[in-house]
Amino acid sequence: TLTAVSQSSFLVSGSVSGNQTQQYSVGTESYATSNNEVSFRIEQGTIGFAVGDTFSFTTTAGTIVAETVTLTETDLASGVFEGSLPIAEAAATADNNTLEVNSGDLITAFYDDASGDWGDAVQVRSTSLYSATVIKGSTILADTVWTQANSPYLITGDVTVNSGVTLTILEGVRVLFLANSDDLIAGDEPYDSELIINGTLNVAGSVDNNVVFTSSNREPITGEWGGIRINGGSANFNYATVEYSAYGVYGYDIGSNDILSVVNSIIQENGSYGIRNYDGSNGTITITDSQIINNKGYGIYGDSSYALWTISNNTISGNKSSGISLRYSYDVVITDNIISENSGHGSYIYFTKEDFEFSDNILDGNREWSLYFYGATSSSWWMTDSIVVTGNTISNIVTAPNTCCTNDYGIYIRDNGTA
Repeated sequence: TLTAVSQSSFLVSGSVSGNQTQQYSVGTESYATSNNEVSFRIEQGTIGFAVGDTFSFTTTAGTIVAETVTLTETDLASGVFEGSLPIAEAAATADNNTLEVNSGDLITAFYDDASGDWGDAVQVRSTSLYSATVIKGSTILADTVWTQANSPYLITGDVTVNSGVTLTILEGVRVLFLANSDDLIAGDEPYDSELIINGTLNVAGSVDNNVVFTSSNREPITGEWGGIRINGGSANFNYATVEYSAYGVYGYDIGSNDILSVVNSIIQENGSYGIRNYDGSNGTITITDSQIINNKGYGIYGDSSYALWTISNNTISGNKSSGISLRYSYDVVITDNIISENSGHGSYIYFTKEDFEFSDNILDGNREWSLYFYGATSSSWWMTDSIVVTGNTISNIVTAPNTCCTNDYGIYIRDNGTA
């Protein structure tokens, strides 16, 4: 039984083993029973815990289907022992000298040492993920489709989709990036694997079967893989989950014929950004009906993007910097979003050419400005043609530490143009 003792911590009781007196922090600490038979971490979603919230669950030990491997010393008094066991893709049967597995299974090896190094019995465990498809660092040169039948795909290095080539990922596919590994030692994150799109990426999940991009670890932490970078190409994410990467979804140099679209998706627990677009020219960025939550930096970020932005009907919450931060954009529409409990501004908009609309949003518990808009002068090429701010609800502005309250504005608009 788990009971919230605050919005950010909980206690465990009723467990037959494990520490039941310690408080555990939501989102960062894992509870584990003795010998790690059961472990879990509570993640913060879009609704905060209240003191006294409680829920329970039970676990039943599964039936172990195992094989025994005989280890033989490699040479007289070498101290090195080896053994092998064939693997087959089939339903598991015990004690037939073959380890039957299915794609996505986590294989655990147990070694029981009766006396250990110091005379005491000790058990050593090691795990390995069995994946149907392993893709090393490489370049995809022809149109390619990743399917659920061949899932999960285990990525061990930077995978690049060549210019003019389309990678399509169908519903139910899990793309696992080998944690803290890059066999090419390249890209923005030289020691973490990345998916780099120079052509086109189509992610076609469904309402009941998302496409998931995540770390290979069972209990991942942020930054165990690089992210998804779109270099002057297009990417469409529909019913996708992108989590635990270093930089999230990163559009770079997206041009007038290029689209970055994120729809019905979850972008969470990533590092410096959830979604970022930088240094483009007349690209189209559309983010709708999605959750951009609990990222360690900005939720949505654009700098010198020169892009047309539509951000509509999303939940943008719990990010460690601003929920939305856009600089040097061509046209910006932000409507019908819930923008809450971000550690930076709710929305920060600096220099928007053409039109700016900010309507029917709910902003709650953000730090300092809920909406900050800074427009250019009438003599500037970056002058805004029209500004519409209507129908928004703003509440519970949080004062930044070590600052005066003068920055705690609900709406701040400074425009020296003719709008």
